[in-house]
Amino acid sequence: DYCDRLFKMERKWKELPPEERKKNRLIHSVPVLEAFFSWAEETITGQENLRKAINYTLNHKKYFMNFLMDGRIPLSNNLSEIAVKPV
Repeated sequence: DYCDRLFKMERKWKELPPEERKKNRLIHSVPVLEAFFSWAEETITGQENLRKAINYTLNHKKYFMNFLMDGRIPLSNNLSEIAVKPV
Protein backbone atom coordinates (compact mmCIF):
# COMPACT_ATOMS: atom_id res chain seq x y z
CA ASP A 1 0.00 0.00 0.00
CA TYR A 2 2.80 2.42 0.86
CA CYS A 3 4.59 1.76 -2.44
CA ASP A 4 1.35 2.09 -4.38
CA ARG A 5 0.77 5.50 -2.83
CA LEU A 6 4.27 6.67 -3.75
CA PHE A 7 4.00 5.45 -7.34
CA LYS A 8 0.55 7.01 -7.73
CA MET A 9 1.91 10.39 -6.65
CA GLU A 10 4.93 10.05 -8.93
CA ARG A 11 2.65 9.41 -11.92
CA LYS A 12 0.87 12.70 -11.19
CA TRP A 13 4.17 14.56 -11.05
CA LYS A 14 5.72 12.92 -14.11
CA GLU A 15 5.58 16.04 -16.29
CA LEU A 16 6.69 18.49 -13.61
CA PRO A 17 10.13 20.09 -13.69
CA PRO A 18 12.60 18.37 -11.31
CA GLU A 19 12.47 21.15 -8.70
CA GLU A 20 8.67 21.01 -8.51
CA ARG A 21 8.78 17.22 -8.28
CA LYS A 22 11.29 17.49 -5.43
CA LYS A 23 9.06 19.96 -3.57
CA ASN A 24 6.05 17.66 -3.96
CA ARG A 25 8.06 14.70 -2.77
CA LEU A 26 9.18 16.52 0.36
CA ILE A 27 5.61 17.57 1.14
CA HIS A 28 3.70 14.41 0.19
CA SER A 29 6.12 11.47 -0.05
CA VAL A 30 7.95 12.01 3.23
CA PRO A 31 4.85 11.33 5.39
CA VAL A 32 4.21 8.08 3.47
CA LEU A 33 7.83 7.02 3.96
CA GLU A 34 7.72 7.90 7.65
CA ALA A 35 4.57 5.83 8.09
CA PHE A 36 6.13 2.90 6.24
CA PHE A 37 9.37 2.93 8.23
CA SER A 38 7.40 3.30 11.46
CA TRP A 39 5.36 0.24 10.49
CA ALA A 40 8.54 -1.66 9.60
CA GLU A 41 10.19 -0.81 12.92
CA GLU A 42 7.13 -1.98 14.87
CA THR A 43 6.53 -5.16 12.90
CA ILE A 44 7.67 -8.30 14.62
CA THR A 45 7.16 -11.46 12.67
CA GLY A 46 8.07 -15.10 12.90
CA GLN A 47 8.11 -15.36 9.11
CA GLU A 48 11.79 -15.56 8.25
CA ASN A 49 11.55 -14.12 4.72
CA LEU A 50 9.45 -11.16 5.84
CA ARG A 51 11.78 -10.54 8.78
CA LYS A 52 14.79 -10.54 6.41
CA ALA A 53 13.05 -8.13 4.03
CA ILE A 54 12.14 -5.76 6.87
CA ASN A 55 15.68 -5.86 8.28
CA TYR A 56 17.11 -5.19 4.81
CA THR A 57 14.75 -2.26 4.38
CA LEU A 58 15.59 -0.73 7.74
CA ASN A 59 19.33 -1.21 7.19
CA HIS A 60 19.12 0.60 3.83
CA LYS A 61 16.63 3.31 4.81
CA LYS A 62 18.87 6.24 3.86
CA TYR A 63 19.40 4.80 0.38
CA PHE A 64 15.68 4.25 -0.18
CA MET A 65 15.17 7.94 0.52
CA ASN A 66 17.74 9.22 -2.01
CA PHE A 67 15.01 10.03 -4.53
CA LEU A 68 13.92 12.86 -2.20
CA MET A 69 17.18 14.75 -2.76
CA ASP A 70 16.70 15.45 -6.46
CA GLY A 71 13.59 15.56 -8.62
CA ARG A 72 15.51 13.91 -11.46
CA ILE A 73 16.08 10.71 -9.51
CA PRO A 74 13.41 8.12 -10.33
CA LEU A 75 11.43 6.51 -7.53
CA SER A 76 12.57 3.04 -8.57
CA ASN A 77 15.45 1.52 -10.49
CA ASN A 78 13.16 -0.55 -12.72
CA LEU A 79 14.38 1.13 -15.92
CA SER A 80 18.00 0.42 -14.99
CA GLU A 81 17.24 -3.21 -14.26
CA ILE A 82 15.41 -3.59 -17.57
CA ALA A 83 18.35 -1.98 -19.40
CA VAL A 84 20.95 -4.40 -17.98
CA LYS A 85 18.78 -7.51 -18.14
CA PRO A 86 19.94 -8.49 -21.66
CA VAL A 87 23.55 -8.27 -20.48
